[in-house]
Amino acid sequence: MNNPAIQSPRLLARLAQVAVAAAAVAEVGRAVYLHQHRLLSGDDSSGEPRLTLLLYSYALMAAIVLFLLWFARCRDNAAALAPESIKGTGFRAVVCWLIPVVNLWMPRQLLLELRRASAAADTAAGRAEAVVNLWWVAWAAHMVLSVALQATGGTSPPLLAAAQVANLAAAALVLWLIEHITGLQSERVAEAPAAEALSEP
Repeated sequence: MNNPAIQSPRLLARLAQVAVAAAAVAEVGRAVYLHQHRLLSGDDSSGEPRLTLLLYSYALMAAIVLFLLWFARCRDNAAALAPESIKGTGFRAVVCWLIPVVNLWMPRQLLLELRRASAAADTAAGRAEAVVNLWWVAWAAHMVLSVALQATGGTSPPLLAAAQVANLAAAALVLWLIEHITGLQSERVAEAPAAEALSEP
């Protein structure tokens, strides 16, 4: 019998990927605009048009919501596929992404746990786990650099460049991870009916 808790995360994966890419590009555009405005006007206040702020905020919110929906779906699948590999509740896992400071280190563990639970026992883990670690470094660096940039008034070109390189790197790496984990789970979801059919007398 099929486990009704296991559902393909492909649609959520595609929506999350589009939203994450859009948010990353929107952040670069917003950061460059604010940098130029502050240099030209000599004003440390944002001076940001309301429309620009709203578009960026909507893009970021869409990325957060769709990514977390994808993550929750994949985590539910992983709990059904390998319950011994998933720790804690789904609510706790999702909330960990949103808590300041905790979200500097806990997401790495959550993605490693999800990847391991999603993969078949004979699947090599080295490359994927290296990507998780690289993503985590870029994610944490982007958050720290963004805070440092704001603390300096947003006019430091080296900090701006470093923050946006980290932003784009984190986005590219998480796009790959979404695709990778979705692929692993979709394969196992597709294989499950065949395995069950073979086991029937």
